[in-house]
Amino acid sequence: MKQIYFILALFLILVLSLSLRVFDITADLPQYFLSKSQDLTTDGPYLTLYARNAIERGNWDPLGYEPWRQFKLSLISGVSYLLYSSFGVSRHISNLTGVLLSVVGCVLFLIPLSRYLSRKTVLLAAVLAAVSYPLVMFARVPFAENSLIFFGGLIFLIATRWFNHTWGLALIGFLVAMAGLLGKTTGFFLLAGPFGYLFLGDRSRWLFRAGILLGSTLVTSLLYSVVFLQGSSLFSFLYEHSAGVHGEPYGLTSPIGYLETLISFGRSRLHRIAPVESLLAYLMLAFLLIKPALRNKENDKATFFLVGWLAAWIIGLAPFNYLPMRYALPILLPMVGLAALWLESSTEKTRITKERPSWWRIAALLLLNWYGCFVLANGFISDSMVLDVVRSQIWYSLPVAALLTFLMLVVFRSRSRMLTEKVKAVVIPSAAVAAVLVQVLFSAQWIGTRTHTIDEAVRDMRAVVSDKASIGGPYGPAIAEGNGLQGFPLFVSSDLKATSELLGKYPVTHLAISYEEYQRLKGESATIAAAPVVARYWLRDNMVVVIRVAGLFGNLSRQYPMSAYERALAAFESGNATEGMVLLRSVVQQDPDAKSPAIELYHRSATAENIAALQPLVDNLVAKNETDFTVKLLGAVFYKHLARVSSNNSYLSIAQRLRDRAIDLSPTNRKMVENSFRDYDPSDRVLR
Repeated sequence: MKQIYFILALFLILVLSLSLRVFDITADLPQYFLSKSQDLTTDGPYLTLYARNAIERGNWDPLGYEPWRQFKLSLISGVSYLLYSSFGVSRHISNLTGVLLSVVGCVLFLIPLSRYLSRKTVLLAAVLAAVSYPLVMFARVPFAENSLIFFGGLIFLIATRWFNHTWGLALIGFLVAMAGLLGKTTGFFLLAGPFGYLFLGDRSRWLFRAGILLGSTLVTSLLYSVVFLQGSSLFSFLYEHSAGVHGEPYGLTSPIGYLETLISFGRSRLHRIAPVESLLAYLMLAFLLIKPALRNKENDKATFFLVGWLAAWIIGLAPFNYLPMRYALPILLPMVGLAALWLESSTEKTRITKERPSWWRIAALLLLNWYGCFVLANGFISDSMVLDVVRSQIWYSLPVAALLTFLMLVVFRSRSRMLTEKVKAVVIPSAAVAAVLVQVLFSAQWIGTRTHTIDEAVRDMRAVVSDKASIGGPYGPAIAEGNGLQGFPLFVSSDLKATSELLGKYPVTHLAISYEEYQRLKGESATIAAAPVVARYWLRDNMVVVIRVAGLFGNLSRQYPMSAYERALAAFESGNATEGMVLLRSVVQQDPDAKSPAIELYHRSATAENIAALQPLVDNLVAKNETDFTVKLLGAVFYKHLARVSSNNSYLSIAQRLRDRAIDLSPTNRKMVENSFRDYDPSDRVLR
């Protein structure tokens, strides 16, 4: 391939990569990524909150509360601050932080990888990194994992070029420490990359070089903790976010428990939505174990670095109970690299030998095949991420893996090379096409039913609360992002006393919490039970309740001036419906696009006699909230009853269309939508 065409192709791949990541960048992540965790909505805004404060309020922490300094002192926080300074604060710019770090990290990774690859294989690796569905989708949110993509690419670049220099080793250790401290604590696993090369590749002076790597990492971490964390314990942060919140790690309770969590690491579903890079990386690892001679000695440094990176991530994360898909995201880069390196070396001839692989290679191959068989079983048999549900799949996969291991040792050890040049010439473009098709398939599913529920809540909150509001709770920073409101990084602890003390100490006026958490708190606290609900949102697939706690937990929040909408709700609660309706109509007239006031006015006004008069209000709600399935359901119920009272069947068609759209937007709530459509009256509330 001529150089000019090669450069043009790389440029087009880069454009494709950026385009996929910035398309409708504030849309909610796909429902496919849904778990019981709220992290897809909450975690990104927590990391950018301090930078937003610095720009909007001139103070990184205007309320004096830093539960974890690591959130503020992060690469995400620093990059978002630079972007906010240049382009202003908005959800678009927040999400561009993730895109920037993800794309730059992939480029940094591909630069050193290209030293070991032909141009065609470089293009394949670039395509895999550009269109990998999880890399694309998670890049659209300022997650800490995107910081690790950046650090991983940079460390790989340094390691492949200057690993033989003492200063290069020290720099690698420094960057690993920064990955763990400014990125995420799992960034320390990146140290396994250079150690993988030391133990599996060039072992000359390994003790000295290992000492430099480990020493520079430890010294950097210690100095950073003393200078910047200022009493905020790194170890308590590690414990709280690994075991404290989610319970004792099951994988550390027994050797069998660890084995189960290790083999079932793939239950995070990452491999199912990244099948091409997963399959090719698996082949590379398998053939390295079957025929260790099947490798280009020139690329040992890259190969064993990536093997260490990949293995450490899985081995290190496996035992913990909480394992959302994004935690595994950084293993995609070593999988892409191993896939490309395998294809590059797959046509090289090796010496045929009858010697058996060592016992540890056979054991490692069995574990690898066991892992792979579980991934297949989990994909075809069960969609569950719960260990108790998939435990039978783990153990039923073992005999299949043992048989596969035996067959691989018999068949492939007798081959002098894995692929012919002709087959390789077909496999490389086929792999690229397959990766693109996977991206197209998943993207098409998402694009047709993508939602903007977080955007809609951010916009609506401006009409719900006053400018003096401070929104705490897990969802607080998310629904205060880009609307000028103050978010507050307060997690509602299971220790209600500790939460109450914080609410009394800091001027938090509202809490945005999940509906399940709200029900729990109501049962445990009469104070919370008395707090008025001012808004309800369905964010992605979690119902969120916003309650006003101003004045309930201490003096600091008693000066909060309620918004006109809140005064209207208070009037209704006190029995003054006339005043409430006057205030409510005024709010809707001033801001007809606000969702919560319009819904409240609809339910307060809907009667059989005046239902036709509410049609303009309902039509505006449906038009302005295109991806809120609860609004679509409201419209469906309204038009069903309008068809009945007007004897106009065309309205029934509209009702059915809105019902179907509500199901498309939230398929997990299909039964609720169908039941509500069948049984509800116009005055019944979807979100109670």
